Amino acid sequence: MTLDQLYAAAQQHVLSRNNPNSPVDVANILLNYIAENGGSVDGTPINPSSIGATTPATEVHATEFYVDTNTKWYSRGAGYHTFSKVGDSNVFEITGNEAQIKSGMSFSWSGSDIGQTSDLLLFRDAANTLAQRNGTNAQESRLYGTYTSSTNYERLSSKYDSGSGAFVIETEKGASGGSLRPLEIDIDGTRTAMFWNYGMQFSSGKVLGWTGSSDPTGSAVLGLSLISSGVMGLGAGSGGDITGQLKLNYITTDPLTFAGLKAPATAGEGTRAFITDSTLAFNTTNIGSAAAGGSSNSTPVIVIGGQWVIG
Repeated sequence: MTLDQLYAAAQQHVLSRNNPNSPVDVANILLNYIAENGGSVDGTPINPSSIGATTPATEVHATEFYVDTNTKWYSRGAGYHTFSKVGDSNVFEITGNEAQIKSGMSFSWSGSDIGQTSDLLLFRDAANTLAQRNGTNAQESRLYGTYTSSTNYERLSSKYDSGSGAFVIETEKGASGGSLRPLEIDIDGTRTAMFWNYGMQFSSGKVLGWTGSSDPTGSAVLGLSLISSGVMGLGAGSGGDITGQLKLNYITTDPLTFAGLKAPATAGEGTRAFITDSTLAFNTTNIGSAAAGGSSNSTPVIVIGGQWVIG
């Protein structure tokens, strides 16, 4: 490449603001910089004085800088640095405290080099709404508690499972490291419910409730709550309420032997059970009689007056 060819190339790719066909002095700056650093063209060193400069320029101050005739960087005001494409207005801008892209565009990543097909994209769906989407491809977001490697981590995943056709929130651990963590729901800093790999647990005083309409934000009219260890209450929606009514077609009681019954005081008045080794048969004569084990009669029993009786 000759000196004239290098100068012409610089003129072609660095254009002025008001007239893209008029070159700015960046061409001379480029040649000057090459010369000051011992550069040459066609093996001949460039003398800075031959291009009218004595010191190299390290900065270019211009209101616009064209990359080509369709793309430019420019300043639309103090503190604004804007990237624009002809026919597509401003697409990217950097200010003192933020970077902004045009609505409808995305931040994206590919699985390899820049310029390849993107497989992860972030969009603005609406005001205050961030979207992760990529056509019909199912998406997944991950929040890590710990990360050592791709096989040693603890994380929370939210995703769409195309196999089950469901949206999934899941805690995960690595194949070779990390512990499986529960999923906790807190309200105003108070633990309310926790999901483990064996099920869901509520803290004491909380209610699994239902409202009387399709709006779940209304007051509960039915609720299940903890009364004491091993005892559940069915009520109108508040913790410990047992004023509810249970309607079933059938109730099946698991058969016990008399020795397997709780002590009457522990079971409580009105508690019912079913034993298979009663000494007394179930009939009108024996109803209300004290129950005892040791035979082969099957009969319902109930705690009345501090003892188990037939009935």
